[in-house]
Amino acid sequence: MGYSTIEDYPYLKLEIDGKAVTLTKFVEYSREPLHGAIIDYAFSGNELIKRTPHESKFMWNVTAAANWEERKKFLYVTQLADRKLFQPPYNAYQLTLSDVYLSIVESAITRPKADSFEEVGELGDVEYFAKFAVAISLSSIREKPLGDYVEISFMINELQKLTA
Repeated sequence: MGYSTIEDYPYLKLEIDGKAVTLTKFVEYSREPLHGAIIDYAFSGNELIKRTPHESKFMWNVTAAANWEERKKFLYVTQLADRKLFQPPYNAYQLTLSDVYLSIVESAITRPKADSFEEVGELGDVEYFAKFAVAISLSSIREKPLGDYVEISFMINELQKLTA
């Protein structure tokens, strides 16, 4: 995938109500499915495959290095999203994550794209950066001041799947 068209690759952008923060420097990043196939074995040795009936959601564990202004924006956006959870219409899906760190490879685009380009793979698959409806637990946020910047660690959970 050609990243030369993206100015600040990689990045994560959190947006709510026209307010946004973009993080571009990462110490740690992981995006994992919350559920998937679990393989167990019966007494006879036969495999037992268990899977949730719905499509798996994602969870991110991130540690980002932010300057003090980015830290302020991050805390504002996450606290605003947390307050929205308790205000009518009690809609947690207003916080959007644009993940331009790790692409998604699918047979077709199923989520809104986080950027304006895509690349079709050799097998007819599509690789793109996606947007997600997410929530951040404020209790997951950890800060480590390091002079001119702060390491911010946090967990993000995907809520409802956004559709393309």
